[in-house]
Amino acid sequence: MIAMQFENILGNKNKILQIRRMINSKKFPQNILLTGLDGIGKIEIGKVIAESLLCENPNDGDPCGKCASCRAFENDFTHSDFHFVEPDISKANAVIKIDAIRKLQAEIARSPITSDRHVVLLDRADTMNEAAQNALLKTLEEPIGQVNFILVSSVKSKLLQTIRSRCTPINFAPLDSKDIEKILLKIGMNKVEAENFSSLGDGSVGHAVAIKKICDESKVDIRADVLQFLNDLPSLKNELPLFERGKSMSENLAENKTQFIAAWLFCMKMLLTDLLFFESRAPIYFSDFSIQLDSLRDKYTTEKLFTLLEITTETHRRILSSNVNLRLAVENFFLRSYMFKNYLRV
Repeated sequence: MIAMQFENILGNKNKILQIRRMINSKKFPQNILLTGLDGIGKIEIGKVIAESLLCENPNDGDPCGKCASCRAFENDFTHSDFHFVEPDISKANAVIKIDAIRKLQAEIARSPITSDRHVVLLDRADTMNEAAQNALLKTLEEPIGQVNFILVSSVKSKLLQTIRSRCTPINFAPLDSKDIEKILLKIGMNKVEAENFSSLGDGSVGHAVAIKKICDESKVDIRADVLQFLNDLPSLKNELPLFERGKSMSENLAENKTQFIAAWLFCMKMLLTDLLFFESRAPIYFSDFSIQLDSLRDKYTTEKLFTLLEITTETHRRILSSNVNLRLAVENFFLRSYMFKNYLRV
């Protein structure tokens, strides 16, 4: 088996170097909190940390891949002293409940079998409910034996301050689009797809992959569709075409219609951002549509681009944060966009 290596993780090189030095020092913090955007590799980094901490002969912070502990990771991380906790996604909202923490506490109370410690990797720690967080806090305050906790979160503000204060924080920056492109190529996208979707990831591989998946499922090129919408808007004679568009979007074939509409609105935000700064820099998110953007920019005043961006952002936030009627939310978005038609520069 080839052990996971830090050098194979793209991006955040300074943070990776910091972690390797901490492992080499033999004084690795008992509890750490890895934070940053979703989909930038925090969980993969957490797994390499876990394997290195349990390794008998780590090499410059990397696991050796040869010792009994490393070999125990061969079967999808089923190591007797490694404990992976993640949210229960069977419900509407992913959550880590107190039962999962109690089960973990019972497991780490036993003596390690393969290594000299237990290592706990807690993914999306911010999804713990209040009871689970309080239970975990007691273990962080009074650990039983040698145990290292690796908490991973994209919304650390949802964690109790008392939990955060007991963890060494390591914050990861969004990934560079070139690093995202390399990762997308590795996982099977062709070069054109990797180039186009890497920028739409907006710093996150996970986000780029999710948008690509939604485009495939819905059979809609969302990037081209939002561009067409902004191109058509100034010449509309009435709002009926927009109601038809809203109906079509809310009845899309995508497996998750909420995700499809959220992805569409996200791409709209990125397109509007490119248009707003088009005269001062090259497009970032729609770089392959530079010619179309040049023509499109002449149709909109800066003020109206900001207004459309505000409407799009507000709708996107509503759809992601609450149970809304998708059809009404989308129709409201298009109607509000049409209301500003008379103020567009044509």
